[in-house]
Amino acid sequence: MQAIKPCFMMSPLTVSQMLPADFQFDVVIFDEASQVRPGDAINSVYRGRTLVVAGDEKQLPPTSFFDASVEDDSDEYTEDVPDSFESLLHACKAGAMRELPLRWHYRSRHENLITFSNRQFYKNSMITFPGAREEGNDVGVAFLQADGVYDRGGRRDNQAEAEYVARRVLHHFDTRPGRTLGVVALSQAQASAIDLAVQQARLTRPDLEHCFTEDRLDGFFVKNLDTASWA
Repeated sequence: MQAIKPCFMMSPLTVSQMLPADFQFDVVIFDEASQVRPGDAINSVYRGRTLVVAGDEKQLPPTSFFDASVEDDSDEYTEDVPDSFESLLHACKAGAMRELPLRWHYRSRHENLITFSNRQFYKNSMITFPGAREEGNDVGVAFLQADGVYDRGGRRDNQAEAEYVARRVLHHFDTRPGRTLGVVALSQAQASAIDLAVQQARLTRPDLEHCFTEDRLDGFFVKNLDTASWA
């Protein structure tokens, strides 16, 4: 099998389900290692003669929050009994493995998107690249305040904020009809509230209906943080 396909891309769970216990690799590479628990990684680690672990310790450690079902609209989560190390990345750093820091950040199309993180978390150590444009309505990050209240004991959503987001969605397609749009909410409950508010707002603007396609890469979507990160 390896002679035909020498490179496998699999999750740790798939490795356990699909590969024999004696299946070996020259190199095993873990990406986003700060999100992988050591107990989940060991089944892949022992299969490699060499281990490469890539990750960022400034990111959130793995929690049971993202293990919940997509249909579960609860924002609450409980921590399991922690491992000795909260992630594979932390375990490898404690094991005095040789480290190679990556300094360049090139994914933000405008430097403002990463400036705060660079200053507050990375001590200005990252090399960033300025955007081609400094100013403009479509440049950088904008803060828009919605005076809503989180319904903690009831629906577990923020209705006023959902309605405000729906108005901004219509404004986007009204002023930028050629650009796609994605909306990401913290919880499934809030994503559902926004989706319903958008559906109601669309009834008032049938001329914009063609903008709301089902293709998330060529239209519009509303997702919660979990489903958006795995989509």
